[in-house]
Parts: sequence; C-alpha cells; structure tokens
Amino acid sequence: MNYRELLQEYKNGTLDENKAAEVEQDIEKQDAISEYLFENAEIPGIDEFSDGDVTENSAGEKASENNADAKQSSIHIDEKLREDADDFSKLINKKIRMAFVKAGVITAAASIIIVLFVIFALPKIVDRFYYNPGEAVAFPKEEGYSPTKRLDLDMMTYYDVFLPWKSYMRAESVSMGYGKYFINYRDITDNHVGTIEKNKMILFDPDSLRNTAQAYVMGSSEGKSKLVLLSPGNVCYEYDPLPELDDDDDYYASVTLNKCMKYDDFIEWCDDNGVYPRWVAYSTYVRDNDPEKLPIRESKEELEEHVFSDGEECLGFHLNEGNYIFYDKEKYPLLTAGDAMDASEDGLRDYDVAVTHVKSMLTYLDDNPQFLHMLQGDLMISPEYVKKNIDEYGLYIYGFVTEKASKDELMAIKELEDVEFVMADPE
Repeated sequence: MNYRELLQEYKNGTLDENKAAEVEQDIEKQDAISEYLFENAEIPGIDEFSDGDVTENSAGEKASENNADAKQSSIHIDEKLREDADDFSKLINKKIRMAFVKAGVITAAASIIIVLFVIFALPKIVDRFYYNPGEAVAFPKEEGYSPTKRLDLDMMTYYDVFLPWKSYMRAESVSMGYGKYFINYRDITDNHVGTIEKNKMILFDPDSLRNTAQAYVMGSSEGKSKLVLLSPGNVCYEYDPLPELDDDDDYYASVTLNKCMKYDDFIEWCDDNGVYPRWVAYSTYVRDNDPEKLPIRESKEELEEHVFSDGEECLGFHLNEGNYIFYDKEKYPLLTAGDAMDASEDGLRDYDVAVTHVKSMLTYLDDNPQFLHMLQGDLMISPEYVKKNIDEYGLYIYGFVTEKASKDELMAIKELEDVEFVMADPE
C-alpha cells in the first residue's frame, strides 16, 4: 500500500490505531516542516556570510556566530523530512494544476455551449413568441408536395376577402431569427417585399395590401343617408365620375345597389342584365330585422348632404378567381375559392357553395387574427356575429366590383333600376 492510499484510509477512518497514530505523527511532522520553510525560506543573507567576515567589533562577531548557527541548523535538518516536504509540495502543485485545468475545460465548454445556444437555439425560441409566417399549418397527404405555410394561407384569405382588384398567387418568407422575417408575395401583376418583425409588418409598398374595398355612408340632398362603395382608388366622388372616363379605356368600377339582394337573386339579376362581377360585398349587419335594408347604422341614417361617415365593414369574395392550397378541409370546408369553384357545376354561383365558402373564411379570420391585426387592426364586427346573421337571414349582397369594362358598359350599369352608385377613377 502506498502512502497516498494510506492517507485515504486514514481520511475514511478505516486504519487501525497504530497506523493511524503513525500517520498523525507524519502529518504533525509535515506541519512543522511547512512552518519552518515559511519562516526561513526568504531570510536574506543566509548564504552570503562566511567565516572570513568576522571583525573585531563585538556586534559583528555576534551576528557572525548567529549566521553560523543558522547554517549549521539547516545542514542538520533530517534528510527524510526534506524529502517528505518535497513530495508534499509536488503533490500540492499537481493538485493545483489539475484544478486549474479542470476549471479551464469547464469554462471553455460552458462558453461554447452558450455561444451555440445564442446562435442556433435562442433565435428559434424567440420566434415562438411572435407571428411566424413560415409555420407549417397543413400537410399534404400525397408525397412530393410541400406543406402550406402560415403566410401563404393568410395572404390567400386576405386577398379574397379584402382586395377586389387583385389576384393572389403566392407568398414566401425567410427567417432571420428573433421574430424577424423577410417576406415576398406575388399577385398577378406585381411582386412585393417587406419584413415582419415581432408582429409588426413593414411593406416597401404599403398600398399593396391596404387598398381594400371600403364603404362609406354619405348624406344626400333628400336628407336620407346612402351607402356607397368607394372607387378602386378609394375615392368617394361627390359627383358622377363616369362622364370623365376615357372612351377607349377599360376600368374596374365599384357598384352600390339601392337595396340588399339575396345572393341567388343577385346572381340571377346579373345574368338578366349582362353584368359580370369579379367580387361581391356581402352584408354584415341586418337593420330592423330586414335583410334587404342597406347596412347603415341607425346613428348615421340622417347625415347632412356631403357629409361622410364610416359605413359597412367591407367584406366580400371573388367569384371567378381562386387558388389551390392545402389546408384543414374539415375545419374550414371550401376555404379556398379554387375548391369552392370545383364544388359544384355552378361553382361559386351556387348559393350553398357560396355560403359555405364565406362562413369558412369568417371562421378562419376569427381563429387567426394576427395577420389582419398587423395590417389594419381587428375587425369592427365579430365574424361569429356575421355568421349568425347569415344563418338567420341568409347571404345578402349590397355591392360588387366589376371586371374591367368600358365607359359605355359602366354607364349602362348605372342606368339599371337597382343601382345607386357606380364609382370609377378617371385617369
């Protein structure tokens, strides 16, 4: 058994009394050596004095004798004690070096872990607290197709409900970490870019998503307020803009009816009058339990002439354009216009198909409010309330946006009995 093992057994209390007594003597001996070395290791001049330094001065003789005694004492220190002291010092130095090495390894490993966490894990953890446009929200059953991302489904629904004059194609995003994303979205005419950072959207072309259909209430000379869909340029003209249109150009136009029509009656009315709507605005508010009344709040029924006020929460859907995308079809049946158009022979002209499509979009907006909130804030009216009205009264239309039409075609629409306003933007 070596001395280190002996010490370990002494520490554990497993040595017999004799051995333990020997170890204790050794420890006491080592303490004495340590104290001696500490007190005498740096005494200056011990090796500098010799017998030839003795002078006749009595004080000098005294110092010389003391130095000689100190040297003689050092020479006669037990050699075994010196060896034990050296071994003890080496052991202490070794332990100290090992402790420093271990501390260095632990510090280095901790630093690497922290750096890797900050670079790779922390950005993704922060992402989880904010809107993530790249989140996979639906997975195709067939192999070879990519999952649907949150931004793509949100954009598609937003275009369908709020943007009558645009046709959505695709959206993508790239994560920069910490809740920041670069986004790219395309419609049939333009490519748009922007950023989303911690639930704040910044678009390089802000009007690309904000030029939504809007309805206002306008006072008239008869003292009776009227609802009007704004032009594609979001202008409410106090005069008839159609005479100023160019005879050789085609225009999108917003048409406001003088009463609400049930959707299937509206489709029949369009067929009878040769009208081709690309997008229709449905009523979200029933006044006096009469779904045919225009959705004007009671407080705005008697505005003065040329006074304008916010009107209907302007929601609608496209009739002839749609996308195909993967989504939860059990939760949101016929959510996309593409699926709705394929649902029956008449597509979205079918009343039941249109109702299912509209209610699914309302449910989706209610379940996923973050995207809409980043763009224009929350809806003024609850989607659940609108669905309840549709269930109780039916789907009613109060206005629409035309496909591009000539000045003469728009003038003809304006002359129809059930039309109140036709708004287009002269160039």
